[in-house]
Amino acid sequence: MSKNDTQQKAASNRGKESYGLKSATLSPLETLGQSVANIAPTATPTVVIPLVYAVSGGGTWLAYLIATFAILLVASSINQFARRSASPGSFYSYAIEGLGSFWGAVTGWALLIAYIGCASAVTSGFSNYSNVLLESIAGVKIPAVIFIAISVLAAWYVAYKDIKLSTRLTLILEFASVSLVLVLVAVTLYNYGFKLDFEQLALKTTSLDALRGGLVLALFSFAGFESAATLGSEAKDPLHNIPRSLSDYPARRNRKNSGISLL
Repeated sequence: MSKNDTQQKAASNRGKESYGLKSATLSPLETLGQSVANIAPTATPTVVIPLVYAVSGGGTWLAYLIATFAILLVASSINQFARRSASPGSFYSYAIEGLGSFWGAVTGWALLIAYIGCASAVTSGFSNYSNVLLESIAGVKIPAVIFIAISVLAAWYVAYKDIKLSTRLTLILEFASVSLVLVLVAVTLYNYGFKLDFEQLALKTTSLDALRGGLVLALFSFAGFESAATLGSEAKDPLHNIPRSLSDYPARRNRKNSGISLL
């Protein structure tokens, strides 16, 4: 058996391990939905971009340009591992393969802390927006801890009930919310027209420190894009569909050059 055959067989076996999860159940679209939902494309135009603008001013576009380029490089690096192995360990497993167990442990803890931090921000935001809506409709407010508990329990139940249910539900919610945002954008453009602000290209209203601060928030806009890599057990054909969910071009290129068939 050749070295490539051995690598292909080992990668295939890793992709088939279930780890106690529902094996090979998510379609390519549902796998992509995991990453799309965790990026939260609705939150970026409504919350994050205004924050980046508040910090970076006219340098907001440059902060997002740099952030986008950086994320594409990260996605390309992740795909070097995602096309060869698949497991729920995601970055933890990749770090062990490339750097050893110590850095694997550091990466695993970093991921856990980051996910807990993101969950705290999201549940707090849900509580705040819910109370704003409730107060505007009924004139009452509910303690934040109640809304936070509701959101945590609902998310846990949906994820525990069925991974297909959770991915489809997140896709539907994001599609609906993005559609509403697009309607709002269309109404705004209709009322005020479309104008290009070329003065921003001169970067007169920003500084290096402001750009650096905005870049941190701009990168946060992409946080969670790698979460499809945690579906190594649930995704169908994970060595093919997970890389495509993260960055389609590197996945296509790597399949062509690696000598390992992922189809």
